[in-house]
Amino acid sequence: MDPFEDVRQLAASVLELCSNLVHGFELPDNLTYQSNLEDTRDSDFSENDFLLFENYLTLGLTRAARVMQKTGRADHSDGFGRLCEFVAGQRCKFCAESLANKSLIRPLLLDLDCGTQLAGRSIYQAIESAPIPGYLTALRLTIVRENQLEASSELESISLVEYQDLVSQILRVCTSVWNSVKDVLCFDAPEGYEYDADEGNETMIGTKDILSYCWRALKESSLLLQAVITCKPKSKISRSLRHNDYKQIGELFLSELSQLRHRGAFSSVSLAFTACCVQCVRKGDISTRELPKEWFQEVLAFIKMRASALTRRSAGLPAMVTGILSAYVGGEFFDNVNLELRRIASQSIERAEDQSLLCLPQVHALNCLKDIFTDSKFSTSTEGHISKTLDIAVNCLDSDIWALRNSGLMLLKALVNRLNGGTDIASTKASSSRRQLSSFLYAKYENLPDLLMKLFNPRIHALLLIEKDKGTTFQVQRVFPALEIVERLGVPNQYEREIKHELWQHIEGPVWLIRDKAAKATSALCPERDIPVEVWRILDAPWSTQNSLHGRLLYVRHLSSRIGEAQSNTSNDVWGNLLSQLLKVFSGMLVSNRCPITRAAYLAVVAYVLEKLVGPMRHSSEIGTSGPAADSILSSLPSTTRRTIICIWQDFQEYLDIQKSSGSASPLEHEAIIRCSELIQQIPCSERLDSPSRQMGHHENGSIFMKPGNPANSDEALRQTGNFLAAQLSHTPCSAQVWGQDFLTRKAAIDSILNFISEYPCNEHTLTSTPKSLGLYMAVYDSLMDDDDEIRDQGAVAVSILLLRDKSIKQDGGLEESLSAPAARSKLLQYLIERYSTSMDLWTEAAYRIMGVNALVRLIGQKKETYSFLDSAQDSLKNVKWENTSLFIEEKQNLFIDEAQEAATWLNVLMNLKISKVDELLSVELLRWTAKGIKVLIEAAEMDVDGPLGWTSKPDTFILGMRFILTAQAITHFSDQSTLQDNVETLRKLLQRLLDVGRKRFFCLHPIWLSALQSALGVGPSF
Repeated sequence: MDPFEDVRQLAASVLELCSNLVHGFELPDNLTYQSNLEDTRDSDFSENDFLLFENYLTLGLTRAARVMQKTGRADHSDGFGRLCEFVAGQRCKFCAESLANKSLIRPLLLDLDCGTQLAGRSIYQAIESAPIPGYLTALRLTIVRENQLEASSELESISLVEYQDLVSQILRVCTSVWNSVKDVLCFDAPEGYEYDADEGNETMIGTKDILSYCWRALKESSLLLQAVITCKPKSKISRSLRHNDYKQIGELFLSELSQLRHRGAFSSVSLAFTACCVQCVRKGDISTRELPKEWFQEVLAFIKMRASALTRRSAGLPAMVTGILSAYVGGEFFDNVNLELRRIASQSIERAEDQSLLCLPQVHALNCLKDIFTDSKFSTSTEGHISKTLDIAVNCLDSDIWALRNSGLMLLKALVNRLNGGTDIASTKASSSRRQLSSFLYAKYENLPDLLMKLFNPRIHALLLIEKDKGTTFQVQRVFPALEIVERLGVPNQYEREIKHELWQHIEGPVWLIRDKAAKATSALCPERDIPVEVWRILDAPWSTQNSLHGRLLYVRHLSSRIGEAQSNTSNDVWGNLLSQLLKVFSGMLVSNRCPITRAAYLAVVAYVLEKLVGPMRHSSEIGTSGPAADSILSSLPSTTRRTIICIWQDFQEYLDIQKSSGSASPLEHEAIIRCSELIQQIPCSERLDSPSRQMGHHENGSIFMKPGNPANSDEALRQTGNFLAAQLSHTPCSAQVWGQDFLTRKAAIDSILNFISEYPCNEHTLTSTPKSLGLYMAVYDSLMDDDDEIRDQGAVAVSILLLRDKSIKQDGGLEESLSAPAARSKLLQYLIERYSTSMDLWTEAAYRIMGVNALVRLIGQKKETYSFLDSAQDSLKNVKWENTSLFIEEKQNLFIDEAQEAATWLNVLMNLKISKVDELLSVELLRWTAKGIKVLIEAAEMDVDGPLGWTSKPDTFILGMRFILTAQAITHFSDQSTLQDNVETLRKLLQRLLDVGRKRFFCLHPIWLSALQSALGVGPSF
């Protein structure tokens, strides 16, 4: 019942393995240890054990159904279905009346029949009490599982007539589901559908709940029919579906696809319809094999009938066509379908006075063609249709009707991707090897060069010329695909001069999107060896407008990104040369330039080049290696280049500092300034020329990042705090104030910590074991538990640097490379145990982390010198046991951390400390809180029956119970260091009582709790 599908799938596999051990499934003959498994089963388990296992399944199945009915969530429905699938596969050896022989198909059909009747009367009542999607999921998985069995399943024991009756019932249920949900899913905007007020919705059910319920119901009904069609059991009834069954199923799918407006809904239906068409063609009788062809005639009728009911992608009509063609890939019928669709797409438009009544079957045909060329299984079959379809797509761009231009543009994009081998250009880096195919493709598709020139020289309609906005849109729609073709395939030889001229016109044009795309396409034409010369030619040439300058800077940026395309290792000389060329025009680009957009574009190029220069050095410093790359950057460059950079470097840094401190930069420019500053900070101190603004004093208390203001400025202040703190070592960033914030703030915090560690003068002395340095270690540790891998990786780098600077660690062998986050977490904890073995501060920190007390709440409570922030144990258990039955729940902020495992980890840290005497006041509060918690657990265990999906299986309840038990173990372990021995003995008795209650009945308490209790009492292995 976990929210994540992979967890549910793994849990089902583990349950299957357990059942193999208990029930002794029949194994393949080639397994040599089958007899040993039989011996183990007979000797280790009794009949009562099997009955107990069956009772366990009965209780779990009942509770799963109850949970699914209360919430109706997708994860609970899937969990219930997987449990039904598991029960359907059981073959109990000892009990003839076991669950395995009680098929769930009939009861599920009965529940579905009642649920669909209720949904037909009121969708609100169905959402409240009839989880139709869950029942459909369970029925589908049960049918699939029973089809896979050779015996002891209902599908294998019933007659052919009974099986056909079962199929009819399933089809009737799926039809009822469609009739119940089509009003919602066929609405033009399903997300905005609302029922009439007289339906009497007295619950909190909203539009989102209704839409989710209906979509999942239709999806699961489609998957159920697909399972009925495709499942092939080993019995003689495997081909029992009749012609009428296939026809009814296909007609149902056609009805759904022709009316649906919810994209997710018809996507799931289309897969089932495709499977239906493929199975029809594989049938022996001719009438069934011809069904998909009959359905295509219905699709043509739909295209004509819905010619005035247009949507952007024609809803489910393309899915019908691709589903039918999936059964005829590469055949004559496939070619005929393409020919018919091209004929419809090329028809002349019948004009109407009322534009709303305009009939455009061409739009539906174009969208169907687009889906055909997008589908990879048709790649070979569509080879001969590309050339003629290209003509149709380009001609559609001349139309003054937006719907035709839009559909033609999407078709053209699909064809361009098809020429590219089926890969989306936007997600693929242009490479010289790919462009070598250009001459071949231009020769293969002879009309392609002329179509390319036609796109670059549009004949704009007179109306579009008058209206500026429409003219701009028209230009983008035509030029953009042409630029994509050039970027991927290069230019045809016969039009090389004309197209390059057009490219430069668009690089300096008024549309930002076109400028960027033209710059990228033009950069692909430049050989990599000529890039440095080309960059200087562009930067040195005069520019007339800001658009021209912006386009040139974009061109330089794309040229820079191509360096290293042929070989991964590029010399620093190349990047140093680019940096020197960029800095030469620093004054004209930044100081005398008043346009924030072009200034930001220039800084973005500089930041990219700095990234390439700093990257190898930063990697070397992170893994602790030495050498020229780690010691110097500028010194490795040629003398002329180095002198050029040094002459301008200080002015460039001062400009960045002034812009950051003034706050006058635009958001776009501010982001580029921050990035450049970050990269400059990563250059070794010996090479960084400190400007006067950098030599300013530190901010008082190191708390500048807590001041309100612009979030970007606050994050940058936080990022720079580490530099100031390294100079004074008086305060460290507090994790309590940071790690609950958004990603950018957390990222700024770990950057600050890395700056602190990098700037700290390690040659004089190492960080001492003080409370202030412990705060730094805790902040680093929290970064290792962040749910974002980028922050965890940076936290691991910080741990690597900290451990490398400790001489004792180096003497033990050192660290040859940067640690991963899990390894860094383990090594950091071990380091803390060794350095703070007698620290009461670490003991207190570990105790609070076991209890799960929020750091910021704890900080506020300590300032008030009170422990009122420790919640009541009874209230805590009541809160975590509360069941949220809403369909959508808010996801936890950090899913990476396992809170129960984290508490056990800090228990291990605490028990390895050598504390002579603990804080009495804190011990009293911990003892009081823990004792009350154990009492609450005892009361709950005596009152409630646990077991599968019981009260302890709720994650928050399980974690809270583990905190009570682990805190009790910590208190008993340090009882000799306090004056509370009598109270500790009372706590031990409470632990023993809870353990006795848990052992009284098998379904009474969570087994992991029992293991933790045994460990706390010293009668079991350490937890």
